[in-house]
Amino acid sequence: MPLPIYEQIPLLHYFDQAIAEVEYELRKAWGEPRVHERMLRRQFEATMRCAGFHRSHGNDLVAAEFFGQARALATKYREYFTDAELTQLGRAEQQALIAGEDEFTRIHISIEVPKAVMDYVGDTPEETVQTILAEATAAVPPRARLRKDVLEANRQAPLQAMMGRTMVAPGKVVGRTGGEADNVEAEIQSRAMLQTHLLADGIASALQRASTQLGLTPEHLTAPLAPLGLDTGTIALIQHGLARLLAGDPMSATHVLVPRIEDALRQHLNAIGFDTTEFRPAEGRTDDSSLGGLMRKELPDGRTVRDYLGCDLWDHLDSMLSSQTGLNLRHEFAHGLARPANCTPAVAAITLMLLYQLAGAASRGWPT
Repeated sequence: MPLPIYEQIPLLHYFDQAIAEVEYELRKAWGEPRVHERMLRRQFEATMRCAGFHRSHGNDLVAAEFFGQARALATKYREYFTDAELTQLGRAEQQALIAGEDEFTRIHISIEVPKAVMDYVGDTPEETVQTILAEATAAVPPRARLRKDVLEANRQAPLQAMMGRTMVAPGKVVGRTGGEADNVEAEIQSRAMLQTHLLADGIASALQRASTQLGLTPEHLTAPLAPLGLDTGTIALIQHGLARLLAGDPMSATHVLVPRIEDALRQHLNAIGFDTTEFRPAEGRTDDSSLGGLMRKELPDGRTVRDYLGCDLWDHLDSMLSSQTGLNLRHEFAHGLARPANCTPAVAAITLMLLYQLAGAASRGWPT
């Protein structure tokens, strides 16, 4: 018996899925067994046929989207699918994303920034450090202003503002937006990262010039970190990372410096009264809190780390260190995912900026 037309044509998968739902309701009313599993299996197979069709025709990014839909269905209704099927789905989505990288259209935009605007080199090393410190502490992206700018841009392009977006990294989907509200948050983060990158490029250049021309040293650069009260071992590591940066070795510098942000945050939060550990009663042991745990700590009186740092700096740290759709620096470097393209002077400069911003928060103390 030939298959129905909607099963013969993969692109009619949505019709096949709708028919499966109608049949499910009828068979359930008739009292047939396992009708829910049969419906889900049919919808799953229709989605997989569509994914396979696009993959076979060279549309790998579209195929990855349908593999992802099938994976979401199988994960939600885990009881109907085997471990092997879930593993195969993950591999299929990953392979399609990697194969589809060439389908992206790369867009390059040149931004002219006058040299005078980003000339942070002073007459002495100390003056240079103070200029960079002032720029860094003032450069925490103001999310309220960015939101206002994004909403204004959306009013000028309302259709584009409503379109869903998928953010991908090599071999994985790192984020999806489901409409205008999600798009606003994604665009705010994107603009915040762009501003930070622009400033970091200028600071990285200034550090190299000041090192050559003025004798700028790691000791000069770590002096503003005193308010954090870091131990001598942490300061030694930061100075070593900065020495590698000034010597033109950003690969070593970033691997030493990026983990120091969590280190500095942990030490300072502990010093001002936060419990920076997590007790695991099932194992009867105490662990150091993860970065995510540190960021969400609360004192007995209800005050939080977010209250202490301020919303803008808290969100900025999250975007730079932890957000899958942000720079995600902690994840990239802590889990061995960083590649040479991640190990740039600008990334090292971003790390220094974040340390300076934490030191600024420590100098201010609790908001009154």
